[in-house]
Amino acid sequence: MYASNNPAQFILGYCSTYIFMQTFMIPGTIFMSLLAGALFGVVRGILLVVFNATAGASSCFFLSKLIGRPLVTWLWPEKLRFFQAEVCLYILFFFLMCMTTFLNLVVVVNVVFCFLGG
Repeated sequence: MYASNNPAQFILGYCSTYIFMQTFMIPGTIFMSLLAGALFGVVRGILLVVFNATAGASSCFFLSKLIGRPLVTWLWPEKLRFFQAEVCLYILFFFLMCMTTFLNLVVVVNVVFCFLGG
Protein backbone atom coordinates (compact mmCIF):
# COMPACT_ATOMS: atom_id res chain seq x y z
CA MET A 1 0.00 0.00 0.00
CA TYR A 2 2.72 2.49 0.99
CA ALA A 3 4.88 1.43 -1.97
CA SER A 4 2.13 2.10 -4.48
CA ASN A 5 1.15 5.44 -2.90
CA ASN A 6 4.72 6.76 -2.45
CA PRO A 7 7.00 5.02 -4.97
CA ALA A 8 9.80 7.63 -4.87
CA GLN A 9 10.09 7.56 -1.08
CA PHE A 10 9.92 3.77 -1.08
CA ILE A 11 12.74 3.42 -3.63
CA LEU A 12 14.80 6.08 -1.82
CA GLY A 13 14.36 4.25 1.49
CA TYR A 14 15.30 0.93 -0.07
CA CYS A 15 18.37 2.41 -1.79
CA SER A 16 19.60 4.24 1.30
CA THR A 17 19.20 1.10 3.43
CA TYR A 18 21.03 -1.05 0.87
CA ILE A 19 23.89 1.43 0.46
CA PHE A 20 24.23 1.83 4.24
CA MET A 21 24.39 -1.94 4.72
CA GLN A 22 26.91 -2.32 1.92
CA THR A 23 29.07 0.59 3.10
CA PHE A 24 29.44 -0.70 6.65
CA MET A 25 29.52 -4.39 5.60
CA ILE A 26 26.39 -5.32 7.52
CA PRO A 27 25.25 -8.84 6.56
CA GLY A 28 21.97 -9.12 4.74
CA THR A 29 22.49 -7.44 1.38
CA ILE A 30 21.86 -10.75 -0.38
CA PHE A 31 18.36 -10.73 1.09
CA MET A 32 17.96 -7.11 0.09
CA SER A 33 18.93 -8.11 -3.45
CA LEU A 34 16.31 -10.84 -3.52
CA LEU A 35 13.78 -8.44 -2.03
CA ALA A 36 14.45 -5.97 -4.86
CA GLY A 37 13.35 -8.53 -7.41
CA ALA A 38 10.20 -9.30 -5.46
CA LEU A 39 9.29 -5.67 -4.82
CA PHE A 40 10.29 -3.91 -8.02
CA GLY A 41 10.31 -6.66 -10.66
CA VAL A 42 13.26 -8.35 -12.30
CA VAL A 43 14.59 -5.59 -14.57
CA ARG A 44 14.13 -2.67 -12.17
CA GLY A 45 15.36 -4.85 -9.29
CA ILE A 46 18.56 -5.78 -11.13
CA LEU A 47 19.22 -2.14 -12.01
CA LEU A 48 18.67 -1.05 -8.42
CA VAL A 49 20.87 -3.81 -7.01
CA VAL A 50 23.71 -3.07 -9.42
CA PHE A 51 23.56 0.65 -8.65
CA ASN A 52 23.26 0.16 -4.89
CA ALA A 53 26.01 -2.48 -4.68
CA THR A 54 28.37 -0.29 -6.70
CA ALA A 55 27.59 2.81 -4.66
CA GLY A 56 27.92 0.93 -1.36
CA ALA A 57 31.21 -0.75 -2.30
CA SER A 58 32.62 2.58 -3.51
CA SER A 59 31.52 4.25 -0.29
CA CYS A 60 33.16 1.48 1.73
CA PHE A 61 36.41 1.89 -0.22
CA PHE A 62 36.51 5.68 0.12
CA LEU A 63 35.59 5.53 3.81
CA SER A 64 38.32 3.00 4.53
CA LYS A 65 40.83 5.04 2.53
CA LEU A 66 39.82 8.24 4.29
CA ILE A 67 39.77 6.84 7.84
CA GLY A 68 41.53 3.48 7.68
CA ARG A 69 44.82 4.47 6.09
CA PRO A 70 45.72 7.18 8.64
CA LEU A 71 44.59 4.92 11.47
CA VAL A 72 46.71 1.97 10.32
CA THR A 73 49.69 4.24 9.66
CA TRP A 74 49.38 5.65 13.16
CA LEU A 75 48.82 2.31 14.97
CA TRP A 76 51.18 -0.07 13.12
CA PRO A 77 53.79 1.89 11.11
CA GLU A 78 56.49 -0.82 11.15
CA LYS A 79 54.09 -3.59 10.11
CA LEU A 80 52.78 -1.38 7.31
CA ARG A 81 56.31 -0.71 6.02
CA PHE A 82 57.07 -4.43 6.07
CA PHE A 83 53.86 -5.25 4.20
CA GLN A 84 54.47 -2.55 1.60
CA ALA A 85 57.97 -3.91 1.00
CA GLU A 86 56.68 -7.47 0.57
CA VAL A 87 53.43 -6.71 -1.22
CA CYS A 88 54.81 -7.56 -4.67
CA LEU A 89 55.63 -11.07 -3.52
CA TYR A 90 52.17 -11.53 -2.02
CA ILE A 91 50.44 -10.31 -5.18
CA LEU A 92 52.60 -12.53 -7.37
CA PHE A 93 51.92 -15.53 -5.11
CA PHE A 94 48.15 -15.03 -5.10
CA PHE A 95 48.09 -14.36 -8.83
CA LEU A 96 49.97 -17.59 -9.53
CA MET A 97 47.76 -19.53 -7.13
CA CYS A 98 44.62 -18.24 -8.82
CA MET A 99 45.99 -19.00 -12.27
CA THR A 100 46.95 -22.56 -11.36
CA THR A 101 43.54 -23.13 -9.76
CA PHE A 102 41.85 -21.81 -12.89
CA LEU A 103 44.05 -23.92 -15.16
CA ASN A 104 43.38 -27.02 -13.07
CA LEU A 105 39.66 -26.36 -13.35
CA VAL A 106 39.94 -25.95 -17.12
CA VAL A 107 41.83 -29.23 -17.42
CA VAL A 108 39.23 -31.08 -15.33
CA VAL A 109 36.35 -29.63 -17.35
CA ASN A 110 38.03 -30.54 -20.64
CA VAL A 111 38.76 -34.10 -19.50
CA VAL A 112 35.19 -34.59 -18.29
CA PHE A 113 33.78 -33.30 -21.58
CA CYS A 114 36.12 -35.55 -23.55
CA PHE A 115 34.87 -38.61 -21.69
CA LEU A 116 31.24 -37.54 -21.97
CA GLY A 117 31.59 -37.02 -25.70
CA GLY A 118 30.87 -33.29 -25.56
